[in-house]
Amino acid sequence: MNTIILYKSKYGSTKRYAQWLADELQCGIAEAGTLSVSQLDAYDCIIFGGGIFASGVKSIKWFKKTYSRLHGKQVAVFAVGASPANEKDIEECRTRSLSPELEGVPFFYLRGAWNEPDMTFFDRKLCGLLKSEIAKKPQGEREGWETALLEVYSEGNNGVFDWASKEQLEPLFKWHAGLTS
Repeated sequence: MNTIILYKSKYGSTKRYAQWLADELQCGIAEAGTLSVSQLDAYDCIIFGGGIFASGVKSIKWFKKTYSRLHGKQVAVFAVGASPANEKDIEECRTRSLSPELEGVPFFYLRGAWNEPDMTFFDRKLCGLLKSEIAKKPQGEREGWETALLEVYSEGNNGVFDWASKEQLEPLFKWHAGLTS
């Protein structure tokens, strides 16, 4: 099966996962938006990945527009975030990001990294404001991603954490292998 990995990465975790996928599947890789729809016609399977920002997958709007012109392709989406895997939060992200155009498309969540020193000033400020607001909530009322955000601030480590691993890609590898059986 002729496969390509398309990705949009802001801080590098999504790009790293996309490269691991391309290496394992021995397939092409490109940044989202760099190939035309006619170039994508050459592929049977398209796997799109983006980082999670504001509870949605980065560049998913671009992918939705592109998807509407990809007929008969096998498609999957992976999202990379800093929070630990939490079924409720993952389902909310999937629903928010895929509906309605990509309803039913396989969705995979991968935990990436958090590197506060590399963040833009705006992103650091936004996360700081979120942290302040979340800290005001009673612990039992916090969403999983909110608890995870507070943890990265409380654990020190100079604001640098890396949870990315090739093992997290196993479900996606199995999905792809099922297409070629």
